[in-house]
Amino acid sequence: MKFIMASSGSLGDVFPYIALAIGLRKQGHEVVFALPNHLAPLPMQHGFESVQLGPDMQETVLHYQVLMTEGNLTQKDILKRNKFLAEIAPQIIQKLRSLCRRADALIGLYNTPFLPIIHEKTGIPIISIRVSYPGFEDPSINVFGANSLPSDRPANNEIKKHLILNAISRELLADTIEKYPNQHVTGFFFVEEETQPKPGLVSFIESGAPPVVITLGSTKHQNPRELSELFERAIRNAGYRAVIQYGWSGLGKDLAFSEHIYSCDYAPHRWLFPRAACVVHHGGAGTTAASLYSGTPAIIIPHCNDQFIIADKVKDLHCIGPIIPYRELTASKLEFALREVIENTRYKKAAEEISKRIQSENGVEKACSLITDFLA
Repeated sequence: MKFIMASSGSLGDVFPYIALAIGLRKQGHEVVFALPNHLAPLPMQHGFESVQLGPDMQETVLHYQVLMTEGNLTQKDILKRNKFLAEIAPQIIQKLRSLCRRADALIGLYNTPFLPIIHEKTGIPIISIRVSYPGFEDPSINVFGANSLPSDRPANNEIKKHLILNAISRELLADTIEKYPNQHVTGFFFVEEETQPKPGLVSFIESGAPPVVITLGSTKHQNPRELSELFERAIRNAGYRAVIQYGWSGLGKDLAFSEHIYSCDYAPHRWLFPRAACVVHHGGAGTTAASLYSGTPAIIIPHCNDQFIIADKVKDLHCIGPIIPYRELTASKLEFALREVIENTRYKKAAEEISKRIQSENGVEKACSLITDFLA
């Protein structure tokens, strides 16, 4: 079978799709990605065809990220983004319709308004992947009205045409979400084929005690230098080593840190996180999944969207320290949280127990089985 995978947003919205695509490819299926230009190269690194979907959206995405992160998003900004999405919608819909002509199913983000439109125009079966926590919906994503969004409970004649897969661990998601026959909880999707860490990072990891890993992923900050210096103070005062990943903000990229801090671009989280004493992250869906999988305790600094919900849910698992909202972050608060998590072994023990359960869920394998059964 041939699948079209359409996504947008951040890295955390694409990596689960790559993991699923790898699983489908192992079963002999073909997968073609349709992504905005700033995300399109990612699947190509794993050998998939990737088609640019719509015009260049990177500047708009980054600007919107800063507004959300810094708490400056207004109704005017939402309306402006809605107008932009509405203007490019015909181009995106036309491209997707063309791609779907010879495809067996369209796979896309759960709250993407284009999915039901393409289904209505082509009759192609829809598979929605939910990676964000239920209960949050981007207020700007639906530019076509509420009726254009996929429903958790579609009309009876649509149940066979729409499958919803929640790529979230059961550790965070209640079973009640599966009360409708078209909806399932699979567990997280993880990419098995990862790039190797750079030699400099390997040398740093091996040269001393397990470091703190700081990674804020696809979040974009107005003053990354100031934030980088805050992290440096917290690490120095706590007396730990640290790895700081650049992320979309370029944290630490142009700073000369001491020998106790190593800054770098992307590094495979499946390799890096288990070698850390603690992972400090933003609570994004993908980073949270990798953190829980690793068996390493964490500190979550939620910025926006469903990150606050995710942080609260992970807190119930007792494997993270105090939650520090980004707009309340200080060096002293982070220093205190680091000492609490690293010096109290109960966090590490809880993280290891959670890791064992999550690793047994086999989210991609279950999803592939549900998809083939659905299309059969």
